[in-house]
Amino acid sequence: MTKLNFIEMRKTSFLGGLSAKLALAVVALATTMFASCSNEDISFEVKPVNATAFISASVFDATTGMDVTNQATISGAGKLEGNPALQAQSVTVTATYNGKSGSATVNIPALSAGQSFATNVNIILTDNTIFVEEVINFSEKTVVESTKVGYEDNVTDYYWFTTVKYANKEGSKVVKEDYNGSDEQVLNIIKNLNKGVTSKQVESEEIMVGAHSRLEATVTTSKVVTVYQVKQTSRAASDIIANIEAEVYSTVLTTKTVAIPGHGHAPAGHGHGYYWDHAGHGHGHGNGNAGGGIIIAD
Repeated sequence: MTKLNFIEMRKTSFLGGLSAKLALAVVALATTMFASCSNEDISFEVKPVNATAFISASVFDATTGMDVTNQATISGAGKLEGNPALQAQSVTVTATYNGKSGSATVNIPALSAGQSFATNVNIILTDNTIFVEEVINFSEKTVVESTKVGYEDNVTDYYWFTTVKYANKEGSKVVKEDYNGSDEQVLNIIKNLNKGVTSKQVESEEIMVGAHSRLEATVTTSKVVTVYQVKQTSRAASDIIANIEAEVYSTVLTTKTVAIPGHGHAPAGHGHGYYWDHAGHGHGHGNGNAGGGIIIAD
């Protein structure tokens, strides 16, 4: 675990200089109990932040080889919110463009209050002579490549907001395919899935750090091996004309607030989970008081 640097930031005294309503609104972001550092142990009971899931879609037209996300009509994508937790569920996302349609299924994990999940699904549109199915075995095909942890301690009587900067690895590459034909749609699908893997620096949205607390940030980079089966519509469902095996990379950032080891005060805040999809889209809660941040080296 690496001790990380903060650059200069604006600090706001806990409850100082705020109206009662505004102060309690800020406290509500913490999703837990805040305690003062005075002789009287005054505490505030607050409601947890609802769990959220964000679904976005990328739409690819196999007949032309073009990304048509901005032109397609997409349904099923968007934001789901718990009350306060969110149950595990499957969501179907559909897209239509220029008379063609396609769909993909998203499996959302169970989320606790304050957690956030985000994913981006690929929808491949064809001329309806072929269709594509994804076969994913997460238990056997998911490989965690790296897990990196950073932290920052707040030993003051103030809370602040900060961000986390880290390397986001994304994209996909084809590792195996058995197609020997000349169908332009199939060749375009293979080309799209073999677009390559990149790593770029990204910054999370703002995260609250409570007084006398440690914010821990964990960045996990993993790949999922996915088999895309191309089938011919006019044939039986079991007839496969191409198997394309691709490695799809994603990066997930999670944060939590814990007690500072050896420090005499309990945490005065609770961290939110921030999940980043393989397109580098971050989701979470924020406030305009951001200052410096945690930097996790690549």
